Amino acid sequence: MHASGFAGVDGDTHEAPAVVRVDTRTGGGSGFVFTPDALVLTNSHVVRGTSSPRVQLRDGRRSRALPYVAF
Repeated sequence: MHASGFAGVDGDTHEAPAVVRVDTRTGGGSGFVFTPDALVLTNSHVVRGTSSPRVQLRDGRRSRALPYVAF
């Protein structure tokens, strides 16, 4: 398990714990932790027009989303 705590599936909600909330100045969306070193993958429309998106983890911790990949 990575230090972020994202591995496996949450038995209570059946939601992958790697899913994160991505927040920007103009809105936000979702993404997920894609690699063990915490690379975040999200859709390009979620981060369009921002240079510093932030993510919120399932446990409530917030962090700057770097690095991230948008497709």
